[in-house]
Amino acid sequence: MECSEHGICEKFSNGSERCHCDTNYEGRLCDIGMTFDEPDSDLELTPFVVIPIVLVLLFLAAGLLLFWMWKNRVTIIMKIVHYFQAYEDDDEKIWDVFISYKSADIDQTFVLRVLLPKLEELGFTVCLHFREFLPGESIANNIINAINNSRRTILILTPRYVSSEFTRLEYQVAQHEMLKRKHKIIPVLLEDISMVNDTMDPNLKLILRCVTYLEYPGPDAGENNTKRFWEKLSLAMPKKRQTEEKQKQQIDEITDELYIEGPVNGATTKNEKTHTVDTHV
Repeated sequence: MECSEHGICEKFSNGSERCHCDTNYEGRLCDIGMTFDEPDSDLELTPFVVIPIVLVLLFLAAGLLLFWMWKNRVTIIMKIVHYFQAYEDDDEKIWDVFISYKSADIDQTFVLRVLLPKLEELGFTVCLHFREFLPGESIANNIINAINNSRRTILILTPRYVSSEFTRLEYQVAQHEMLKRKHKIIPVLLEDISMVNDTMDPNLKLILRCVTYLEYPGPDAGENNTKRFWEKLSLAMPKKRQTEEKQKQQIDEITDELYIEGPVNGATTKNEKTHTVDTHV
C-alpha cells in the first residue's frame, strides 16, 4: 500500500497494511484533508450585544413606569420627588399660590369655605381677587401681578369657569408664565367639564393636555379619598423650609409606604384618581 505524503504505511504480522494519517488528514491513503468550521463570530459576540440591550430596555421600562406614576400623581412618587425638590420660599415671591376661579355661588363657596382654609392651615400663603387686587388698577395688570408674584396657580375647573371670559385671561397669563418661567399650574376638577369641551378655549385645552389635574372627591367621598386629595395637593404646592425633625418624619413616611403600601397599593383608587382631560374636539 502506498500512502500519500500525509501518512505512514504500517504493516501487521498477518500481512495487512494500514496508513497512519498526519493530523488534519484522513482517508484510506491519508489523502483527504479535514476541514473545521470556524467559530461563528456573531455567536461569540451575542452576549455582549444582548445583555446591554436588555439592560437599556429595563432602565427604559423603569423610567417609563416612574414617569407614569408621577404623571398620574401616585402618592409615593410625589413624596419622593417632593422630598428631593429645592426649597421655593426664598425666591422673593409674595404668595405661594394664586387661585383662579369663577365668582359663582358653587365655585366661590368651595374656594372660600373649603380650599382657602385648608391651604392656610397647611401653611401656604394664598392670593385671591377680592383680597389682593388693587383698587383702581386694571384687571389685566392685577392678574399679571398676582400670577407673577405667586409660585403656583390653581385653576378651579367647572363648566362656568371654562365658559367665562373673565377667567380666560387668568389661565392665559398662567400658561404664558408656565412656558416662560416654568410657573406651575395645578388644575383642580371641581365638576365635570366634558359638556363644554367643544367650546373650551384652545389655551385651556393645551394646559389640560400638558398638566395632570386633581379631581376633588366631593363632600360625600370617603375620608381616605379626601385625605389623599389634600395630600396630593400639598405635595404639588411649593416646598417650604422645615425643621430637621419634620424632614426625618417625612423620610420615615416614605420608607413606611415603600415597605408597607408599595407602588401598586399606593396607586389611587377610582374615586380619587387624577386624569388627563381628553380635550380633542
